[in-house]
Amino acid sequence: MDAQIAALAADPEIKDLLDVNYMRFEQRDEHERDIAEVESVLSDPARRKQVQNPGRLVQQTAQRKRNLLLQTPPPLTPSQRTKIDRLEKLAQAAFTDGMPTQEEMRHRPPGTVDHHMSWERDNKRAIVIWKRCRLLNNPQSRERDLCNIERFRPSVQTRSFMTDAQISRSQPVSASDLGRANYDQINWDSPEVAQALQKLIDEGKIKINRGVRRGALRPPKGSGKVYECKDQSCPEFGRIFSGGWAKKNLDRHNAGHGQLVGATA
Repeated sequence: MDAQIAALAADPEIKDLLDVNYMRFEQRDEHERDIAEVESVLSDPARRKQVQNPGRLVQQTAQRKRNLLLQTPPPLTPSQRTKIDRLEKLAQAAFTDGMPTQEEMRHRPPGTVDHHMSWERDNKRAIVIWKRCRLLNNPQSRERDLCNIERFRPSVQTRSFMTDAQISRSQPVSASDLGRANYDQINWDSPEVAQALQKLIDEGKIKINRGVRRGALRPPKGSGKVYECKDQSCPEFGRIFSGGWAKKNLDRHNAGHGQLVGATA
C-alpha cells in the first residue's frame, strides 16, 4: 500500500474509524425494524406468552442493538471529514493504477489471471479503506453501488477485438471510435489489407457477415395420393390419410374394413 495512504490511515484522529466494518443504510434499517418488532412483542403480555423463549429473544435483541451502535458510521468532525475525503481520493487513485481493464477481464488474454491476482493482493488494504471512507462520508446513502469499485475499471476504447483472447466475443465485433475515424484512410482493395483480413478470418478471430443467401422457395408437397376411410361403421369414417406413408397408415387403420379407396390429389 502507498506510504502516503498508510501514514494518513494511521492518523490518531481517524485511525479507529477505519477499523470498523460499517453496515450499509439498508442493513441498519433492517436491524432497526427487527428490534422494534421484537420489543413490540415483548412489551405486550398477551403476545409475550406466545414466545417459547423470551429470555433468549431479549439477548438477541440486545446483541442487535450493540451491533447497530458499533457499526453505524458516526458523525464526523470537520477535521475528520477533511482527512477522510483526502484518504478516499488517495485510495481510489492507488487501486485504479494498474487495474485490469474491462476488456481484459471479459476475454482473459494470457496473463490476465496473474495480473488480476497480483493487483488485488497489492491493493486489498487500499480498497477496504476506500469502502469505509465511502460509508463514513455517505452514511445515509441508499446507492446500491456506493462501494462498488467496478465503476472505476478502465475501458479500452481503441481496440475493437483482442487477437490473443482466451474467451471470444459472443456478440459481433463493432468498430471502435479510432477505427471509424480512420476508416476512409484504409485502402480496403489493397492486397496487404486483404491478406491481413483473410489471416484473421482463417484463424477464427473475426467473422465477415456477407449477408443471407436467399434461393427460390421449394415447391409445396402434394404430388402423392390421398386416402380416405370409406367404412361408415368406422368411428373415424371420412378420415383422410396423406403423405408418403398414407397408404400404409390407412392399411393399418382400415385393416378390418376392406374399404380402401384412392383418389389423386
